[in-house]
Formats: sequence, C-alpha cells, structure tokens
Amino acid sequence: FWHYPRNLPYASGYRALMHTDGWSAGGLHLHLRANTSQLNFDWNGGVNVTASNVTIQPNEWYHFAMSANATGVPAESKLYINGLLEGSATGTASGLVLGPFNIGCWNESERWVDGLIDDFRVYTHALTENEVLAVSGLGTQYIPVSSPANLSDDEPMLQKSVNFKDYALLLQKWLDEQLYP
Repeated sequence: FWHYPRNLPYASGYRALMHTDGWSAGGLHLHLRANTSQLNFDWNGGVNVTASNVTIQPNEWYHFAMSANATGVPAESKLYINGLLEGSATGTASGLVLGPFNIGCWNESERWVDGLIDDFRVYTHALTENEVLAVSGLGTQYIPVSSPANLSDDEPMLQKSVNFKDYALLLQKWLDEQLYP
C-alpha cells in the first residue's frame, strides 16, 4: 500500500498502519515507531523486522509492502519500502493470522495514523521482490533472458542485431511463460 504520513515523529507509542485485532499468536502488525519514525513489521510468535536504515519523513508518499511466509522452514518475513527490500528475518512461527484487521488504527479505537493510505492490497502468497516492484509501480529489476536476443533470422552469430520482429517474439515468449508481471 501507499502511505503519506503527516506530523512525524510521533511523540509516544506507535501508529498502526495495519493491525490484526488484539495481539494473538500469528497476528500481523505494521506500524511506525514513536520518536524514530522507523517502520516495524511484527509477526506475533513469528519473525519481526524493523527497517532500521530508513527514517520515514512526513509529507512524502511511500510504498510499503510486507511479506510473511509461514509455509517454509524456517518461516520468513520481509519488509519493503518503495519497492526495495529493507529488512528480512527467518525463524520459527506460530502460524499466520491475517484477519480481522484494521487499516490505520489498532482495535478500531486507538493508535491512529495521521496521514493518508491508498491502494491497500492483500495477496494469497508471498510476493517476490520483482512482484513488489511491479505492484508499487516503481519499475522492475532486470532479469537476464537465457535465450538468444536475435530469434527471427539467420544472421551470422557475431553480426546479429535485434529488430522489431525479434522483440515481438521475445515478448510473446515472456507472456507465454508468465515472466512478465
């Protein structure tokens, strides 16, 4: 989701960007810390991540993404800011609970976020780093293609050039193999 915070840093407590009701095992919580304006991803009974190298500034848009994968051993959580991985952790987890949850507050009554939240999405699987970049709209990482660049003609190997027909064939291959998000 996108967040536009105002009036940072908070003087006390923390502000809940996304919070499951209560503090039960497996609950997911994403919040801004008081005084430091750092982003925390807490997985109760799981593995927690703090984006300690990034201080969130007021009056700027940020794209936040968190990923929790309880199916693997060990469990893994990741925290992204503006499409870039800012922290990850692995360990044991006591399951994963996603709902019910609140956006912008905790338990519908406190720890309100002062700012805007937009385009909040929930996925049924842990997104890859490329998928996070794609959904943020901030680009994607370059992934080299193992196939030859020139697909459509018989030019000698050291004299090949890419033309529009090559591009169309390559794009079709990416779409067929679902390599393009």
